[in-house]
Amino acid sequence: MAVIIVVNLTVAFSYHMFYGAWPFYYTPVVHHTAHRVIMTYHSLSTPFIGIVTLFFIEIIEMRSKVIKPLKYMAFIGGVCGGIGAIFWAYSDNFLLHHVFLVGLSLLLVCAILLLYGLIPGKEVKESEYYRDIPKIAGFNILHLSGVIVVGSMIVFAVFGALAAIIMLEIDQPFFLVEVVFLDRVTPKELFQELASFHMRLMNALLLTGVLILTFRYTGVKGKLAKIGLWMLLIGVIAMTAGYFLMLVMGKAANAILMPARALILFTGVIIAFYGWREVSKEELGSEYETSSLGPKVKAVLQNPLRLTMFIPFFLAGLIVVLPGMFVVADLDAYRDISNYTVERNFATGHPHILITLGAIVVFCLIIHNLIPKNKLRKIFGWSLFASMLLAFPAAAFYFLRSPTDVAGELILKFIILGGLFLLFFDVLLFLGFIVHQAIVKRERFSENIIPLVIE
Repeated sequence: MAVIIVVNLTVAFSYHMFYGAWPFYYTPVVHHTAHRVIMTYHSLSTPFIGIVTLFFIEIIEMRSKVIKPLKYMAFIGGVCGGIGAIFWAYSDNFLLHHVFLVGLSLLLVCAILLLYGLIPGKEVKESEYYRDIPKIAGFNILHLSGVIVVGSMIVFAVFGALAAIIMLEIDQPFFLVEVVFLDRVTPKELFQELASFHMRLMNALLLTGVLILTFRYTGVKGKLAKIGLWMLLIGVIAMTAGYFLMLVMGKAANAILMPARALILFTGVIIAFYGWREVSKEELGSEYETSSLGPKVKAVLQNPLRLTMFIPFFLAGLIVVLPGMFVVADLDAYRDISNYTVERNFATGHPHILITLGAIVVFCLIIHNLIPKNKLRKIFGWSLFASMLLAFPAAAFYFLRSPTDVAGELILKFIILGGLFLLFFDVLLFLGFIVHQAIVKRERFSENIIPLVIE
């Protein structure tokens, strides 16, 4: 599925580069642009959902009888969804849309099975890790957060499907991000609201699922675990409720959504600090307790992959939340015609940044699972670290730039692209290594997999 994502990115970028406008913009034909962009999004998100589902199987304890069907359906659904979406995005062959629908249908069944698998029962063998974690109605609150996330994804997947059905029925496709989400004047119809909620909440829920995986992978324990999990649970409930209330309350629901996101983000900060502390303990061993702060920090630098794995939780706050606060604090000024392009870039850009940060966390988990602790893993760790420091801080300055600073805008764009190309190169290098191990060395990966959760 990682191969599918790489191919889809290459096809989409190449098309816009050579047959459309410069990739920062899109061609002015709204009908075809809507078709291409929406399906390109789905061609990337469906394999990513399949990968996250497979990691849930590896990391989170669940009913044993759902594991095997989940593996097959997540893999086939991710592949069919990705291939069908990207090829239908650039062709008029509606048969490819049916391949895409097969993938979506399998992933929907996956979500239902995953929801069932996370519900407490005799088949669910909880590890010692959950002994001190609070429970509600038989659920430990980590699993309960997972159930709410997966259940909400099912509901909002249906919302997205309803919006698509209505769009086809009235024969009025629209470019969601550029036309609907950013149109502050024209009142939105119900199907447009459903599509907008589908995009935003599915993005947020998928990233919250990645955070749940990272929490369990890191093995946060003690008081920090209780604080983090209660914040996560409250944040997930409030965030989901806030998006539902938007249908009734409109923008006033942001008063619920903003604190909810902050709670979830703070859980990520707890994960990061706890994870780095554990890395330092592993590197220093018995010397950890007597070491000062300097050696402890140096010890974390000895494991660049796990250093990099937790940085996205901080970047999410520094690059999305802080610029967002500046924009929201003076929203009328940013929506003025002179600043409109900046606010427009932030509105379209911040979901892309968040999902990319989540994908980097998952990529780090994959590398940890398949590559032993050696020089190659360190190369990946430092390269990913460099790509994030290039692309994402530059994106924050890009969001807050002056609309009249044309030269600065162009420089920031190239810095962002440089970081993203480095990230893309890391993915290609990883896939090349995996293919080399499988074909040239004929190694079986089942013999080399490093357990993600060790009790």
